[in-house]
Amino acid sequence: MPSHIDVLCGDYRGAMVTNSRAILADSKYLEQEGPLNFYTLYRCHNYHFKLYSAMFLGQYQPALEAADQLMSTIREELLRVEQPPMADWLEGFVSMKVHVQIRFGKWQDILATPLPNDQALYCVTTAMLHYARGVAHAATGYIAAAEAEQRLLLEAWTRVPDTRYLFNNKCTDILAVAAGMLSGEIEYRKGNYDDAFAHLRQALSLDDNLPYDEPWGWMQPVRHALGALLLEQGRVEEALQAYRADLGLDNTLSRASWHLDNVWSLHGYAECLRRLDWMPKLRNRPAPLRLVNSIQHRAQERAFIIQDNSSLGSLRHQSDAFLVPLAFFAIVNVMAPCKDACRHLRHPPAIAAYPTGCARNGFERLRGHLRPARLSSLTASHLVADRRGNPLKSSPFGSACRR
Repeated sequence: MPSHIDVLCGDYRGAMVTNSRAILADSKYLEQEGPLNFYTLYRCHNYHFKLYSAMFLGQYQPALEAADQLMSTIREELLRVEQPPMADWLEGFVSMKVHVQIRFGKWQDILATPLPNDQALYCVTTAMLHYARGVAHAATGYIAAAEAEQRLLLEAWTRVPDTRYLFNNKCTDILAVAAGMLSGEIEYRKGNYDDAFAHLRQALSLDDNLPYDEPWGWMQPVRHALGALLLEQGRVEEALQAYRADLGLDNTLSRASWHLDNVWSLHGYAECLRRLDWMPKLRNRPAPLRLVNSIQHRAQERAFIIQDNSSLGSLRHQSDAFLVPLAFFAIVNVMAPCKDACRHLRHPPAIAAYPTGCARNGFERLRGHLRPARLSSLTASHLVADRRGNPLKSSPFGSACRR
């Protein structure tokens, strides 16, 4: 599957498109053979990858669509097959929808979701739904209800057998990350910030050390929540470090833990740079400014709109819409600053349209920390060649970008 390469290069749109095509191709097999067979496991992989990619793009509707299709294709009668033990391989996928809902702050949708009738068969789904409900209650200020869901999560976690997997990962290990995330969320809402960050860093360690998998076992990087909350508390340098690591701009993480070009960390990183007032320093350097102007020109062709999802009334979201040209680089220079960036980060916006990809490491390049050879192939494809592969005469990097 080319999408395995796309995701590692930060081309989430490419991964979403190729998996949509795979789903379409598999629909012919599904129509002929039905869902009650082992091949359903592989078909799940396509839906799983599509929603994972869409989440990194900030695309709610494609992610939700893939999650709904994933749930509908895993029939209860298939999960009840004991030889081979289909529930051990497939039931973990049923809970993917709650990750989409958490990512996009759909708290009321989460709270309206009923628990499974057979909680023994759907043990992972039950536990993950308690996690999601706990986050939803905490985010909307109902701490006692969140703590009640936390207790239910811990109880449900103990009922998940060690034989239940999500591809390479035990579901019990994945739920350990969920438990840490929920603890951090609750403590933060109670005002115990140091305890909250300690829980989140523990969840971060568990997330980083999950067995290798594509998509990764935990569906949204812990660093996104950690960075946003650190930023909200004014701990900008720590937030910057979290976003840098997530984007692969330093060597603190293994290559498998980088999430190149994802809009969540790009947004957070840009906001950190703005708060640290790095732009005046950049404006005094002619060479970086020429690079910004060149990238801006290319980025305007692929601009997209981010608009706040205002369905969470009680959370006092800003309703501003702002234009974000795609090359990150220029996010700081061109993007109209969000009045309340932390709330956009904690309860992410819906993105109306997303272009073909984005230039990685743009701002780091401006700061002179990276050589052109370290730019990803995705950067080269967008800055050195057009969509048909024709070279761009105005490329600021020249042939040095090509690997």
